[in-house]
Amino acid sequence: MSKGVLDVTLANTIGTIREITVEKGLDPRDFSTVAYGGAGPLFVPLLGREMGLNEVIVPQAPSVFSAWGMLMADIVYDFSQTHITVLDDVDLNTLETSFRKLEADARETIENEGIAPGDQRYERSIEMRYFGQEHTVEVEAAGIDSIDTLADRFKRDHKTRYGHTMDDPVEAVHLRVRAIGESDNPELEQKEPRGAPLEPETTREAYCFAVDSYEQFDVYRREQLAPNDEISGPAIITEATTTTVFHSDQQATIDDYGHILITGGDA
Repeated sequence: MSKGVLDVTLANTIGTIREITVEKGLDPRDFSTVAYGGAGPLFVPLLGREMGLNEVIVPQAPSVFSAWGMLMADIVYDFSQTHITVLDDVDLNTLETSFRKLEADARETIENEGIAPGDQRYERSIEMRYFGQEHTVEVEAAGIDSIDTLADRFKRDHKTRYGHTMDDPVEAVHLRVRAIGESDNPELEQKEPRGAPLEPETTREAYCFAVDSYEQFDVYRREQLAPNDEISGPAIITEATTTTVFHSDQQATIDDYGHILITGGDA
């Protein structure tokens, strides 16, 4: 893959990330980013250094990370009811009745999945917006004791999402109940620490974006790595189904479970 292709892909990806973070009042530098899939470990460390992201995590078996996530996920069902009402006209008793009906439907569904009562959890929320807006903000609806509490939560969440609040009237749009059936998740095994210093298997020439030139990269095999290993870039880590690449202004450490944690760049 040429540098030009990577530059274009990088610019497009950065633009997309800014749409879902910066334009909604979030700083991407406050977050860690997971590099998974066949190409993610090659590309995302480059994205991390360009955006100054807090940390790039390359998990164990990144090429099947989505399948692993499916094994780790709980069973979730969402139920909703349209309830378009100006907030000043909302009746808490009516809300409670509607939520209980949604929860009854949710409970029936989750029990049909064979989830025991002790493993069931239900979350209430209300989609709300300023009057005349198209887009809504989903607001937690647990423990509402007054309309003022609900209004305060909406203003807090709207400011977090969009960076401001307004004096316009607020309206409820949809009531939502999320039914969660907690499942038995497989446990990750901790790796054994290394008994000797880590040494690269070989070196190879590759393009380093930190210095805009070809450099010698240390090359490691993923199965070589152990907890507390530290690797300074530029480096390449190979495994059967993907390749991790990070550059000369980045560093990697290995955690107790064998995940690669990459930091540094233009932060």
